[in-house]
Amino acid sequence: MPITFSCSCGHSITAPDSRAGAVGKCPRCASPVRVPTPAAAVAALVAAGHTALEIAGDSGPATPSAAPPPCPKCGTHYDPDVVVCVACGLHLLTGQPLSSGPADAPFRPRRPVAHDDTEAETMGFAKMTLGVLLRPLQTMELFGTIFSRPEMLAKGAIFYAASFVAVALAAAFAARPDRNAEIQHQVSEIERVHRVDAVLPKDWVDIRNPPSGLTEWGDPFACRLVEPLAPVEAGKPFTVRILVTDLDHSTPAVGKVTLARTQSHGNPPGKDAYPMTAGSKPGEWVAQVPATREGSSSFYFSITCQPGTEGAKFDCIRGGQHFTWTHVPGWGRLVLEDRSARLAEAARAKGLPVGEEKPKSTLLGAALGTAGTVAAIAVNVVGLLISAAIFTVAARLLGGGGGFLLMLVTMGYLTGFANFLQFLTLLTPIKAQVWLQAGLLFYGLALQLFALMKVYDVDVLQAMMTALLGTAAKVFGGAFLVLAVLKVLGMA
Repeated sequence: MPITFSCSCGHSITAPDSRAGAVGKCPRCASPVRVPTPAAAVAALVAAGHTALEIAGDSGPATPSAAPPPCPKCGTHYDPDVVVCVACGLHLLTGQPLSSGPADAPFRPRRPVAHDDTEAETMGFAKMTLGVLLRPLQTMELFGTIFSRPEMLAKGAIFYAASFVAVALAAAFAARPDRNAEIQHQVSEIERVHRVDAVLPKDWVDIRNPPSGLTEWGDPFACRLVEPLAPVEAGKPFTVRILVTDLDHSTPAVGKVTLARTQSHGNPPGKDAYPMTAGSKPGEWVAQVPATREGSSSFYFSITCQPGTEGAKFDCIRGGQHFTWTHVPGWGRLVLEDRSARLAEAARAKGLPVGEEKPKSTLLGAALGTAGTVAAIAVNVVGLLISAAIFTVAARLLGGGGGFLLMLVTMGYLTGFANFLQFLTLLTPIKAQVWLQAGLLFYGLALQLFALMKVYDVDVLQAMMTALLGTAAKVFGGAFLVLAVLKVLGMA
């Protein structure tokens, strides 16, 4: 005669009398149960639906020899001795559902109880964080057990608070001129519009005045640029080396050699001249000249008649050659700085206020920064409390379970996790930062959706509805509060 008894969860179970004393699992909650003797079962019988029992242990007859296939309804795999699917309640041998509901009712799997408790009770914080990154759904399934451990809860709080410091550091780095996307765009536009081509002949150039300009004291000559043959850095001095000889390159030229800054080729106005001195090689002339702060550095090379000759009395120019060095990319930033300085100077001349430079870092500045971080954390905590409460109410209205505290802890951890991901922007080229930010936004929304599914034991559709209800409640609630404040102040 079959034995009927109840599990501690209230589920009624039926087992053959030959299983009396054997240990099995409840089909509903998977908790271990022991089959009572017939007399004890009659005394403790509770009227509920009758189901079969998965029996484990060595006592009683062996289970059917044919191993049941995976559950045809939900696809869950079991050991050969399991006859009832714990997830959906389907009898694996008969294929009939054991629940009292209609057979064609939509399947909604129950969350397994005590799922991977051993792993959750020993998992470290770093492993959990890596799990959220690689296996978010499976890892969030364990959050209830993980954060029930006091040390993990403390580490989560520290992780959450530290993430705001990480955000502040990332924001400070991103605000630097060389990382600011808007400044970089302006620099690129300046360099594109005011681009100047280089004039740097790498071979010998025959330099001579027109025939009418030649005198009996001046002979034609040739020159060749030795260095630099590449762009120079704007605003910094650089060394120029030029070889000067006669046309057949056999005799070094003699005379007065000069480099004079021109006003063409993107140079600002000015006629600064820099005399060149003899270098270490025959016919070599050397000078150190400053690069301009704009698009290029252009100089006119010239040689005059040899001192002491008749032609030197007239300071005759025997010939010349333009050399134009472009600047290393980034010179547009100096142009921006110069424009700002000119605007500030013009404002001061007219008596207009001018924004001063930011003060250097001090203890007071550090204290204010710390206070700002603490305030941001406090505001965020209030927001998490409100969000967790609203999401819990919304989930309950849609038939979900779960609890407020677990949702609060989960949202706090995921907030810290998303904050630390902002460090990825430090390694990303500026042009790709917009795409990265968009990707992080969608990734954060996906994590929040996973959290709703796991905390409240709902499917994807219910989780999305919970998120929509919760968001709508926060928006309308916030609007109501703003309207109420304006009403009190007499502004609405």
